[in-house]
Amino acid sequence: MFEQQDPSREEGMNLKQKLVVIFANVFVLAELTASIYFSHHDPENMARNFLLSFIPLVLVTIIATRMVLKRLR
Repeated sequence: MFEQQDPSREEGMNLKQKLVVIFANVFVLAELTASIYFSHHDPENMARNFLLSFIPLVLVTIIATRMVLKRLR
């Protein structure tokens, strides 16, 4: 029942896909760091500023990473 899998996923990721994931993780950490740094200057609106800067950046990064990973299959 659960034995059937997509043949392309059985092999795992190739080297290029692994590098894309590593770079995406680094970008997300950089976005997190930058968002925290730029939002801490206004303590009253820190949470709002953080969310307004981090969420769009991380969404773009995740979507772009998924597109590149699909292209590299």
